[in-house]
Amino acid sequence: WTQEDPCYGYAEHLITVNRPTDLRSGENTVVTGKTPLIDGQMVHGMEVQYPGIMIKVKYRRPNDKGVHINTGIYEGRPHYIVNTASAIYYYDKSGGGLSRMIDPSGHDWIDFRMEPWGEYPASAASAYRGIPNFVHGSSESGAGHPGHDQCVSEVRLDNRINTKSKSGAWEWTWTFYPDHAEVEVIKSDPEHPYWFLYEGVPGGVFDPDRQYFGTSTGGTSRDLPDYYRGDEIYDQWEWAYFGHDDVDRVLYVAHEERDQLPDTFGYLGSDSTGISANDGMVVFGFGREKGAKPLLQGSNRFLVGFMEVRSDEIDYSDISSRIEALRQ
Repeated sequence: WTQEDPCYGYAEHLITVNRPTDLRSGENTVVTGKTPLIDGQMVHGMEVQYPGIMIKVKYRRPNDKGVHINTGIYEGRPHYIVNTASAIYYYDKSGGGLSRMIDPSGHDWIDFRMEPWGEYPASAASAYRGIPNFVHGSSESGAGHPGHDQCVSEVRLDNRINTKSKSGAWEWTWTFYPDHAEVEVIKSDPEHPYWFLYEGVPGGVFDPDRQYFGTSTGGTSRDLPDYYRGDEIYDQWEWAYFGHDDVDRVLYVAHEERDQLPDTFGYLGSDSTGISANDGMVVFGFGREKGAKPLLQGSNRFLVGFMEVRSDEIDYSDISSRIEALRQ
């Protein structure tokens, strides 16, 4: 043995067991698999040191909500991973926002990444992405945005995560259901308005020519407002949805309270070619004025979820009625 570092290794494997009967009450025996033969001969296998192979068991209470919250790591950061029937949500504990939203086909409609960080417009392909990206332009900028470290989060119920900013000036709660999620702002800094953003990639890619959107004021549109060129659009919307021609579902966001504040939509490419860039993201904001100015104040509630629709048969009235039913 010529290595100078410790010659012992430790490993853990996390295994989800769906059949509790695999573990019996009382004594259980655990064995390793056989060491494979090498050239037809048995060779020296691993040496297992005392105390040997161990099992640690974590039991989960039955959950009739159809929602399961586990812990994990994404982009090197601690996350809550929320599994539901319609989506898998990755919630950055310290950022206080969603870094991933994966549909049943495996498409990630947010696709946050840490690098490049803070580079305009390059970070439209990475660190700008997220939901809801609440706080901007204050000492706690980044609260509600994955990748930042402004928050403390904890699971309160089987389907609920509570987040507070480190100063205590901000607080919100995410409640997850089998078919959608709701975030409610409980406390906000009265000196600093905020917004709700969806910054991500419909269908899992940046592909404006094959993507579409619709809002509460009009049907499906294939307009291409170029955010980098300053051509983003503004209106007053109560909800919106986003889709891709290759995916038979849309992601929707809705503001439960009605207001008269401007909202915005555009495509931000990750380089100076704008919407022709190879990567980028959608920029959609409730309560976002021209010049990246947040406008929302006080308590507000927002919905986010997937809706199964055929991309070649978009029925605006059906989508509208389903979203409005959730807002009641």
